[in-house]
Amino acid sequence: CSATWRVLPPISASPAWADRSATCDNPGSTDTDMESSKTRTSFYRRLYVAWLIDSGSACNVPALMAATGMPRRTAQDTLAALAELDIDCVFEQQDGERNNAGHYRIRDWGPINRDWIANHLPAIKAVLGYN
Repeated sequence: CSATWRVLPPISASPAWADRSATCDNPGSTDTDMESSKTRTSFYRRLYVAWLIDSGSACNVPALMAATGMPRRTAQDTLAALAELDIDCVFEQQDGERNNAGHYRIRDWGPINRDWIANHLPAIKAVLGYN
């Protein structure tokens, strides 16, 4: 067996993407006008939805749709994805009501700092395009 080995260029101490990363103080900041990554927008969307629920601003799917402009399916998928961040979000059925009448409630934020979200809400909304 004969193998051919290729020598790769050395890894730079300062990768090309390092100067474009966001800071903790300004989550939407970048040194260029690049659009935010799908990962960042997905993460921020989940944080924002959890914040809307916890603050009482939007506690059901129609209210989330009105507050964000999300299609129903996106709002439902985002609610389901909160568990991936260890955010414990539960639906509380209204007594005597049918057809999923009720509201969502955040029981536990898990590793997420709710105060960080509140302090960075304008930047989070800017990344998501919500004004």
